[in-house]
Amino acid sequence: MIYPLRSRAEGAAMAPLSNAQKQKLAAMAHYAWMEVAPDQDFDDWRHDEVKAIVGKGGFRECVNADYNPLKARWLDLVGNATGEFKASFKSISEPRSWALFSLHKETKLAEDVMPRAMDYARGMIRNIAGINLDDATDKQIWRAVYAVRRKAQKLRREKRGGETAADGLGKLLGTAAGSKQPAAAKPKRAPARKCVEGPF
Repeated sequence: MIYPLRSRAEGAAMAPLSNAQKQKLAAMAHYAWMEVAPDQDFDDWRHDEVKAIVGKGGFRECVNADYNPLKARWLDLVGNATGEFKASFKSISEPRSWALFSLHKETKLAEDVMPRAMDYARGMIRNIAGINLDDATDKQIWRAVYAVRRKAQKLRREKRGGETAADGLGKLLGTAAGSKQPAAAKPKRAPARKCVEGPF
């Protein structure tokens, strides 16, 4: 049986999305979500959007042919937005824009223990670099991203009573929490008595 050969264009259209394309779409989706559905869970909203637009379960299943429909949908959702949203979309491919997107996402994730996580990030940049977030470079913003993440992780440990993952593992292995010394070993059994042969 002879199968028709696909053209080069058709083959490219069916190729999986690159990591760069996925990052851009994720950033666009995030800004659209902030504009139209900030009260919903971002990942749930995004997956529902992808399913409705191209019938796929997520970015991993998407191909090049799905890129423009997804992009058009999320650009349309923020079409009436002004200021920060439009500026972010214009420079979505720039490293600084990706860093800002990551900072917004990280502060959102930290809200369970840091209700003012974004203020914390702004204050950190101001104290260390002496500038506002609007003037920060992508490297300075990434430092704030990691600082918020570490701070949130620390607060969550304190909320759980100070127990770390290592402490929990230590309990399972019989190691005292906060100590590198193993638990006391079980006492050794006394050696068996040797049987001495008699003269008979």
